[in-house]
Amino acid sequence: MLPAMDRPGSGPRKPHGFSGEIYQIVPHRVRGDLRSRPLTHELALTDIGRYPRAYGHFYRRRNGAEEHILIVCDAGSGFCRTPAGSLLLGPRQFVLIPAGTPHEYGADDDDPWTISWCHFTGVSGDILAQRLPLTRAPFSTAPLTESEAHGLFELAFDVMKRGFSLEHLTVASALIRAVLTVLAFDNPALEAGADRHGNRYVEAAVEYINRNLDKPMSVDTIAAAVGLSASRLTQLFRRHVGYPPKRYLRRERVLRACHYLDATDAPISQVAELVGYADPLHFSRVFRRVLGRSPRQYRTREPASSAEQH
Repeated sequence: MLPAMDRPGSGPRKPHGFSGEIYQIVPHRVRGDLRSRPLTHELALTDIGRYPRAYGHFYRRRNGAEEHILIVCDAGSGFCRTPAGSLLLGPRQFVLIPAGTPHEYGADDDDPWTISWCHFTGVSGDILAQRLPLTRAPFSTAPLTESEAHGLFELAFDVMKRGFSLEHLTVASALIRAVLTVLAFDNPALEAGADRHGNRYVEAAVEYINRNLDKPMSVDTIAAAVGLSASRLTQLFRRHVGYPPKRYLRRERVLRACHYLDATDAPISQVAELVGYADPLHFSRVFRRVLGRSPRQYRTREPASSAEQH
């Protein structure tokens, strides 16, 4: 539930329609393919835009969005309200609204903001939502950081104008991932996270998983490789990723399998071995649980049924 608030403004309120605005929305039929591809499953761009001096801008989502939302205030000012509280954004500040979080935001009437914004999905967003919690927002950017982020947004806009091919969307998603990396990890104005030490263990575990997907692996194995107990690693994964390492491992194996199914004609039994499953039937069950279709259906592009929620 959103906190109590004053009326957001005296003038007409609208979600878009501003002079000089840019925005692109990726068709839903394309989004599923982005989430299952190796180059975009960690972060897939779904919407992007810039609203210059957006007088009257206002948007409310009572149940939140399906994607994470990044709003960067380039100039002017505005507000954002979530169950965590209300905050004001000014020049060179940003906020990350996690998926599923009820919210509303809009421009100040006297000094309306200019914002660059995007929506995205993927495990990188889950990690960043933990690193950039609403309880500490808004976050500031150093001048050089602001310039780099602005330039990356401009490149992403340019790519998205060319169409919604998977190649263009892969490049645009990589550019937005770079924006988030600059803001969250190469930003002198950003205060150090409260648990960066713990986050380093998660990063080391993710690297170990990705290097060893073809080998037998358990949570105990992963934890031992980074010098933690299984219970402590699970606790850190839940905090920084949003779900346990066993689930992350399962998703990574299935998504690596998608790459082999797309790029090779290898039998499904061989693909199973390449991602650490000795039993092809078990592999097929896990694959269906994650993507809602069997490996064979994925390869022949048959539609998915219900899949695991990530």
